[in-house]
Amino acid sequence: MVAAVRIVKRGRPSRLYRLKRRDLPADSDLSHSFFEYVDLSGFDLSSYDARDMDVFDCLAQNVVLPDRIRWMQSRRTDWAGSHVPDTVSHNHDLMKERLRRLPPDPRLQRLLDYGLSDYSHSFNDTIHHLISQGQTREEVRAYLDGIFSSLPRVLAEFRDQIAVDTFTAQPVQPPDLTRVPVAGATRRDRLVNISGELLVTNDRYEQARHLETLHPDVRFWLPMSDPFPIVLASHRRVDFEPDYPWWSDMWVT
Repeated sequence: MVAAVRIVKRGRPSRLYRLKRRDLPADSDLSHSFFEYVDLSGFDLSSYDARDMDVFDCLAQNVVLPDRIRWMQSRRTDWAGSHVPDTVSHNHDLMKERLRRLPPDPRLQRLLDYGLSDYSHSFNDTIHHLISQGQTREEVRAYLDGIFSSLPRVLAEFRDQIAVDTFTAQPVQPPDLTRVPVAGATRRDRLVNISGELLVTNDRYEQARHLETLHPDVRFWLPMSDPFPIVLASHRRVDFEPDYPWWSDMWVT
């Protein structure tokens, strides 16, 4: 799943880089690409592969996104008027744009004000918050079933969470980078310490390749880099294809 040519475009906070048609790959593969302070408004990307792509602090109004956006990360990007496919709750920016178009409702506003106000919030603590505001668990289930009816992937994720019923008031917390489990290692207790080794970048692909130079026997992938990095690791096996998305079973979206 590694693009032949990974696209990296950066502008500046005071002057966004305006994406040009010639910047896009001829093979329509944008997987693992990185955009920061870029204006990509108006582009039709429906035929592209945008899986595992990073979009940070961009202007992306009236964009047609493809269905292939699994593992995509968007932060502080304006997707107003864009075609947003069925996504997952981890992608706050895209969820916000989908929910923004629904009819006004106090419960929806509470969901937007809390659940999508901070990138560390998840379904877990958001459902806890809604219940603490006076709604019963059954009312929350019925309402969210309704608003997510057009988003099957989100609805499935929500139902999984409500079935587990282990809601907590605590948002997602930064992981312990001194003890990152390595999946598939010979010893089950294999851990790797990457504390102090991360680059100062939001580019997840760049970060993972950097870590692999320091730990050659381990593969790395980051589900997200903001507001804090979450790092998954796997023992490097010669029978895996180089572009095999080994993390798909570890980070289900």
